[in-house]
Amino acid sequence: MTNASFLTPRVTKDAFPAAPPHETAHDLTGEVVDLERALEMYQELDDQTNQAMVHRNIGIVLEHQGRLDEVLRHARLALDRYRAAGTGIGRRTSSPASGTPTPPPAMPAWHAGSGTRR
Repeated sequence: MTNASFLTPRVTKDAFPAAPPHETAHDLTGEVVDLERALEMYQELDDQTNQAMVHRNIGIVLEHQGRLDEVLRHARLALDRYRAAGTGIGRRTSSPASGTPTPPPAMPAWHAGSGTRR
């Protein structure tokens, strides 16, 4: 048998030094500020669904910045807002005791086959 180790490239972690944080994640501070302004407007309107969506988006931006504790906080706030809005998001899909599926919420009357097809 021959030793073919010369065919295997030897790559060390020093060959690819870590990029500074500002090069790996964009500075999205302005986006967070804009989202916080939107959140304030939706809070004034008491619009739970859009508050939830803004909290989700803030969490996504914070995740890109590596601010994971804040991501979790905004994810929880989003879930609370979705539940408060009654959207069905965040509901259990089965009963924890029985494992029986929970039925989905009823569709609004305006949604249930009202239209004509072309």
